[in-house]
Amino acid sequence: MRRFLWLPIVVLAGCGGTNTNDGAQAYNRSGSYAETPIAPGVSGYANEILAVSAFINAAEVKEAAGVNRVINGLKKLPIIPKRVFLLGATATNAEWWKKPLEDAKISVVPVVGTTAEGWDKVVKTLGVGKLLSNGPKDGGVNADGLQADQTKLSSQFVAEGIRFVVVNTDTPLKADKPGSVPALWLKGTVEAAKENTVVVGWRSLTALGEKDETPVIADAGALGKATKVVAWVSSSAVAPLAKKVLDKGPVSLAVGGGIGEDKLLHVGLIEVKKDGTLTARVAKLSDTSLATTVLEASLWAPAPKVAPLAAKPAQPAAPIKK
Repeated sequence: MRRFLWLPIVVLAGCGGTNTNDGAQAYNRSGSYAETPIAPGVSGYANEILAVSAFINAAEVKEAAGVNRVINGLKKLPIIPKRVFLLGATATNAEWWKKPLEDAKISVVPVVGTTAEGWDKVVKTLGVGKLLSNGPKDGGVNADGLQADQTKLSSQFVAEGIRFVVVNTDTPLKADKPGSVPALWLKGTVEAAKENTVVVGWRSLTALGEKDETPVIADAGALGKATKVVAWVSSSAVAPLAKKVLDKGPVSLAVGGGIGEDKLLHVGLIEVKKDGTLTARVAKLSDTSLATTVLEASLWAPAPKVAPLAAKPAQPAAPIKK
């Protein structure tokens, strides 16, 4: 496996530290980036990236030609993502993304936007029927008050040691309103997770925050305080975000909005490093130059490995006094 070296990026100490320079450090290799050994006697490097997942606001890609520009931009990343989450997937744009992603050998996970119209076609076009098959149902015990089955609109799976929970953030409930989620299903799912968990939905954490009546986001304990949720990923139409919105809870990673006059697409990236560290980035993509990092947040890092103390040599027994 190739090791990629990057320009140094300053990350504030603690979970959720951010670097918000719009000047943007280049997201590429550099001889000035020091490789950090995992531990004495252990092969490999702690900061070696094993896998990357990318999150794209597909609703902001308005034509099929734009998909190819995005794929070309992803290919300029140091490590091409293993999977792409399409936030705001529709029956139309699913057709645009299908072949370019297949050609790039990138897996796809669609995320429903503000309407689920034609969602069965999205699932069929992208071939994700098995992946999206374990969401909440409207039959039997239905404490969330679902109006319709959500089996293929909300779902969860584990990849590279991360549990991804995909949520329809406009779930039709009996007491319906925009921004509704299957709150009890989501709460039970994240509380049962044994892995570090990333929750993905269309609407943002701030839109479903403490000032909103939607219960699951207002209750920080459901997504961060007592669970392993490390990030909430959502779309953005204005500006990207990678920081903690609530003091207690996950990092909010909002993607899609343009910064400055170039209006280039911003993708979210979650990286899994060899020592288990998780990092979230928002990268500005271009199909003609290297991607640049505009925001970064530290999600989770394992406790440092401490070398065991060497056993003290046995001391000779003191002579017995007569």
